[in-house]
Amino acid sequence: KLFLELWSDDIPNGFPLPMGCYYKAFNMSSPPRRELFMIFEPRNGLKKDTTYQIVFNGMVKDMHPNEVLPPLVGQGGEFMEIFPMDDVTLRPYEAIERGIVSLTTSPQKGMSDEQDPRFLEPGGFKIVGGHQNIVKFSSGDSLILELMGHPNAGRITRNMHLRVFLWPLTQWQTTSSCAARCLTGGEVSFQCGEITSCQGLPAVPGMSLNILKITLPDPFGPLFADVKTRIEIGGITAPSGGFFASRLAGQVTKADDSRPHYVLSSGDFIWKEPN
Repeated sequence: KLFLELWSDDIPNGFPLPMGCYYKAFNMSSPPRRELFMIFEPRNGLKKDTTYQIVFNGMVKDMHPNEVLPPLVGQGGEFMEIFPMDDVTLRPYEAIERGIVSLTTSPQKGMSDEQDPRFLEPGGFKIVGGHQNIVKFSSGDSLILELMGHPNAGRITRNMHLRVFLWPLTQWQTTSSCAARCLTGGEVSFQCGEITSCQGLPAVPGMSLNILKITLPDPFGPLFADVKTRIEIGGITAPSGGFFASRLAGQVTKADDSRPHYVLSSGDFIWKEPN
C-alpha cells in the first residue's frame, strides 16, 4: 500500500479522483529506481494555487548492515522527485514543474536489544472508552489509552517519551499543547506522577500538528509483564472534516528520544463525523 492519504485544500472538489495508477521499475540502475504514475481524467487534474498532500508509504533499509559505512539516508537528502506532467498520450515527457522530496530528520534505528523499551504486541497500545468497539470523537473529547510493556524487553519507565500519531495525518490539526494524566483504578497498582509535558507536533515541519508527544513523569511504573496503566489526553482539537473508523499509532522512545518502537493501536477504532 503506497498511497495512504490524498488531501487537498480545494474544499468543494477535494483531491481529484485518479483514473488509474501504474509504475515502472529500473532494476539495472544503481540503486534500483521506480517511477510511479497517477493519471487523471481530462479536466479533472491539479489546479493552480491549490495545496495537495500525499502521504506516501516508504521504508528505510540499511544496504550494508555488516559494514561500517556512512548512512545512505540522512537529513536533507533528496530521495524523490515529483513532476506534474502534461497529456500522457500527446506529450508524455513534458513536465510542467519539478518538486523535490527530502527528509527533514534523519531516520532513527529502532529498538534492537532487550534494554530498549517496547510495547506488548498486540495489546500494548490500546484505545479504550468507546461503544461497540468505536470511539466517536467530537470537539472537547478526551482520548484514553491503555498501555502495557513487552514481557521480555526493556521496561517503559519514567522520562521516556510517548508519541500518539493521529491518523489520518492530513485531517488533524490540533494545538501546540495538550493535557494528559494517568487514570487510577487499574487491575494492578501503578505509580504515576503528574504529567507536565504534553505537546502537539507536526509530522512535517510547518504543516498540521498531528502528533501528540508526552514525556512520562517521575515516578512512572515501570510497565512490564502484566502491569498496565491508562492515560487520558485532553485538549485535542477535533478535525472539522470526518473520516472512517480507523486506527491511531503509538511510539515509545528512551529518555534521550532514541530507539523508537512504533505500533498501530488495538482495541477501539476511532471515528469522526464531519461537522
